[in-house]
Amino acid sequence: MINKILTIDDQIFDYNVNQILTGELKSNDLILSELAAASYFGVARGTVRKSYARLEECGYVIRRIGDGTRVSKDAIKKLEQNYYYESDAKADKKVSFVVPDPGYYQELEVSLRQTFYKYKYDLITVEGKNFFEEFQNINKLIDSKIDGFIITPLRNVFDKSMRNYKLMIEHNVPFVMLGKPPEDFICDSVYCNDVIPSMKICETLIDRGCQKLIHVLIGDTDFVAIHERKKGYETIVKSHNMQSIIIDIKEDNALDQIKDKLSRKHKTGIFLHNDALALPIINCLQKASFVYGIDFLFGGFGFDSAIQEKCGYKFPSVKIPKYQMGKEIGRLLYEAIEYKKKSGGIFNHTIIEQELKNI
Repeated sequence: MINKILTIDDQIFDYNVNQILTGELKSNDLILSELAAASYFGVARGTVRKSYARLEECGYVIRRIGDGTRVSKDAIKKLEQNYYYESDAKADKKVSFVVPDPGYYQELEVSLRQTFYKYKYDLITVEGKNFFEEFQNINKLIDSKIDGFIITPLRNVFDKSMRNYKLMIEHNVPFVMLGKPPEDFICDSVYCNDVIPSMKICETLIDRGCQKLIHVLIGDTDFVAIHERKKGYETIVKSHNMQSIIIDIKEDNALDQIKDKLSRKHKTGIFLHNDALALPIINCLQKASFVYGIDFLFGGFGFDSAIQEKCGYKFPSVKIPKYQMGKEIGRLLYEAIEYKKKSGGIFNHTIIEQELKNI
């Protein structure tokens, strides 16, 4: 097993790049100061400085003493050169990204497109929202002599999707899975292990004075993510001799349960499965006269700056490193395709799990 450790400065770099690409940061806009960013991300100032130095080296920002760090005038042009390409690859060299939700994976697709452009391959993105759509698209692409696949596991129908994965193996087509593979299934995969970042978020809440931790999850989402984030939370509360309090936001009285668990005698940390949960919770608690920063604090997943802005508070949160994951997936798939060519058209899938840990 190969463990790929993603550093926090990688996350800060990707966060700022995404802000520029999406237009949230425009030419000459100031980005967060080193001190403010260190507080926002919950890291040392030197870590932020390292990330900002990379941004400056790439030409995306300009740093001046007394003026701060600003987005460069040609940042978008440079980013478009690095991230978006008009493909000049040969028509017979192509790979496919089969994805259930193109919007969610947009940043990762940009990274994949950049990576495969360098390898002179076209990237074809197709949807696979359910087993049947996934099956149809995989079959069509295999018939078109596709060189390789990137595919995400449909965890709610693992048993049916297994047939699709075996179909690629039967036709000797290399593929890499974005996400943790089903048990006992052998394939190359890149996924984000959520246990360690969950522990880090919970520890951060305790360091900021929280004497109780509540984990608010979404019960009908990705069960692997639920399990890993719950494991990280339970590890920390156990190590601090705290009571484990887990509330499913889908329950009818979930907001009342959260409110009842708070106390004005001490600060409570609320570890969110997703940053989006912050809005309904903060509205409920503020109506009950609980004060953010005094009675409770948030920590979450998703690193959604728009959500945090609507809440009126910035809180520690984990950004899934989609750009970095795309680079790892692209490299793995390219190496698999090249191996197949050199071995006379024979390819055997092996276990190479890349655990991208957000620490």
